[in-house]
Amino acid sequence: MKKNPNHISLSPSTPKTGMMERHRLEEDEQWTGPWSQLIPGIPMNDWPKGTEIIAFPPFGGAVARFKVINGEALVSVYLDIHDRLAPVGGPYWEVYPVDD
Repeated sequence: MKKNPNHISLSPSTPKTGMMERHRLEEDEQWTGPWSQLIPGIPMNDWPKGTEIIAFPPFGGAVARFKVINGEALVSVYLDIHDRLAPVGGPYWEVYPVDD
């Protein structure tokens, strides 16, 4: 397995969120709700062969974020299920930047 140049090691001094704070965050973001109802509405992705996907913590209103690399192409992909990033009306994947 090749070493990922984007890997970030967390040092022992990295602050950790306590379980109660984490639970409150998950409730506030509605991550602990009825996922069985949400999952069928999340669009599937079909990645080209050779695509590398790096998951990282969500921020900015997204519930999931990824860095996607295919050859020289690099994009950020995120999942919005609450219409916080755009008024789409349901779960959707956003890709940035987009080549027109």
